[in-house]
Amino acid sequence: MFPSLYEGWGLPVGEALAMGKAVIASGEGSLPEVGGDLVRYVPAWNAYAWADAISEYISEPELVAEAEYRVQSEYTPRLWADMAARVLDLVHELQAAGPAPVDLFPGYDLSTICGVHEGPAIAATGKPGLLLFGPHMAVSAGTHAVKVEVSVVERSNTSLRFSIVSRAATVVHATTTRSLDRAERGAVFNVSIPLHLDNDVADLEIKCELDGPAHARIERITITSSFALASHSENVEIVFR
Repeated sequence: MFPSLYEGWGLPVGEALAMGKAVIASGEGSLPEVGGDLVRYVPAWNAYAWADAISEYISEPELVAEAEYRVQSEYTPRLWADMAARVLDLVHELQAAGPAPVDLFPGYDLSTICGVHEGPAIAATGKPGLLLFGPHMAVSAGTHAVKVEVSVVERSNTSLRFSIVSRAATVVHATTTRSLDRAERGAVFNVSIPLHLDNDVADLEIKCELDGPAHARIERITITSSFALASHSENVEIVFR
C-alpha cells in the first residue's frame, strides 16, 4: 500500500511490481505512469476509500492472487541501464534541436548614450557615439551567431561598428562594421556577427558605435547558439549512484 501525496517517480511502487506484488496506491504525481493499469488506485485523501480497498483485499484473497498474476505476467521492470539510455536519447534530441534563440529588445534590455529608447528599439538621434551597450549576460562556451536587426530612418554616410566584449570591454570576442551609405530610407537589414567562445562568459556585452551622425533604429538582437555537447556527445557517460 502506497498512499503517497506526491511522487517525482515512485520507486517503491516499481519495486513492489518487480517483486510480483499486488499494489494499492494513490493516483498522485507520477504513480500512474509507474503502475499503469496493474495498480489499484485510491484517492490519497479519502481514508474511507482506503479502508474499503484494504478490507476487500483482506476478505477476498483471490483478488490479490488475480492482481499478482497480472503483475507477474505483464509487468516489465525498468532497469537503470534503460533509464540511462533514455536520458542519453534526450540529450541527443536536445542536440539535434539546439537551444532556443535568445531575443533581446534594445529598448528594454540594453542602454544607450547617444540614442533614445523608443519602445523595444533604440533610435539614433543624429549624434555620433555609443548607440547601445549591454546586456552583460552569461553565455556558455561554444559557437554562436548574433543577428542585429537595423532599420534606416534616413540615409547617411555613417558606419555602425559592432563589437562583442566582456570583462568591462577589456576582452574583445568579435567585431564587424556596416555602412549606412547604401541603405535607402525605410530599409531594414540584418547584421550577422559570428561568435565563438572558448570559455563561459559571465558578462557578455554587445556594443554599437556610430562614427558620425545617423538616423537609424536597432530593433532587435537575436543570439542563436549551437548545442554545447555537439562535439562531445558521443563520449557522454551517465552514471547512476
